[in-house]
Amino acid sequence: MKKFNIAFFNLLSSTFIISFLLSNYVAKASTVNEVTYRSSTMGQNRQMMVYLPDGYDESKTYPTFYLVHGGGQDHRAWTVEGDAKGIIDRSIASGKSVPMIVVMPNVKDFAMDVFTKELCNDIIPYIESNYKAIAHKDRRALAGLSWGGLHALDAGLYRYDLFGYLGVYSSGWFLGDNIYNVMDQYLSEKGAEIEASMNYFYFGEGGRDDIAYENGMETMKLLRKHGLTVNYFEHSGSHSFVAWKQDLDAFLPFLFKDVNGFLFFVARNLWINRVKKRNRQTNISLIPMPLDDKDPLAIVISDEKREVIDQFLGKLGDRCQQILKYVIFDGMSMKEIAKLMNFAGETVAKSTHYRCKKKLMELVEKDQSVIKLFEE
Repeated sequence: MKKFNIAFFNLLSSTFIISFLLSNYVAKASTVNEVTYRSSTMGQNRQMMVYLPDGYDESKTYPTFYLVHGGGQDHRAWTVEGDAKGIIDRSIASGKSVPMIVVMPNVKDFAMDVFTKELCNDIIPYIESNYKAIAHKDRRALAGLSWGGLHALDAGLYRYDLFGYLGVYSSGWFLGDNIYNVMDQYLSEKGAEIEASMNYFYFGEGGRDDIAYENGMETMKLLRKHGLTVNYFEHSGSHSFVAWKQDLDAFLPFLFKDVNGFLFFVARNLWINRVKKRNRQTNISLIPMPLDDKDPLAIVISDEKREVIDQFLGKLGDRCQQILKYVIFDGMSMKEIAKLMNFAGETVAKSTHYRCKKKLMELVEKDQSVIKLFEE
């Protein structure tokens, strides 16, 4: 009888904690609205679609994903034909992706250099002035399909100081074209800096029947030739939204998962798995990822995150352990780390941090206990 009372008390306590946490996440429906802004680049008013996540809160801040349509399309293509809202909603609700603002601009018939100016000089400043968007490279992502993929390549590679994540869907430069030769020269000079700065580079094609397949392969060869890590995905659907929907769904979980965000994501799922095993609360997995360190759920998960870090950091070399501790625990800048660790400069510190971060994330991803966790 005594054992039953203790077990019953523990169940009530756990249920109360879960109910409390769930009560903090009363959902508001996500929204997609057409927004008009003033373009100094074009000297006219222009439109874009803006997605705000479920539970968008003016007291919090969010990362931003700029998602570009293809040739002959406009800002409505991703929501009307591409089911962007549904795909993003499901990815966030399942916990695969973090809550984010998604911006779908209208850049129909824009040349690449004009797009880059419009995005950097008009669209981003408007979004970061009118929404709770985080103004930092590592909290901005950019992707585009087909002609929009060329737009994304132009802005993402020339303005790598503004974007930490880059996605290209069914696109690429044509071998021998002037732009191919120009980028070959540019990447020979800037490739190492771009690689050190980039958190994740996604490249997708709709199989061998995709009309952009051959030039996409040549583009990846060129990017890799100059040291860029390009992650290739191939989907069914050829050159159509059948493939591009899969690209969007595949790219989303990689966004805004720097080493801290990634470890928090793993820790969150460890916590959810333990709670589910104790209480059979299957709907608890729908709790979104908190972005605020003071959030009750973030505080609960912080101990799980510390366990994950302690478990895997010790498997790395001394230099990687040190630089990741400076980043994860102390929040130091690359400039400060370069000075402390006697690196030749900030660029070397960035490159070393990038390699160490990848090693740590690969260790976590390949661990059998983590693999089993995500299969359950």
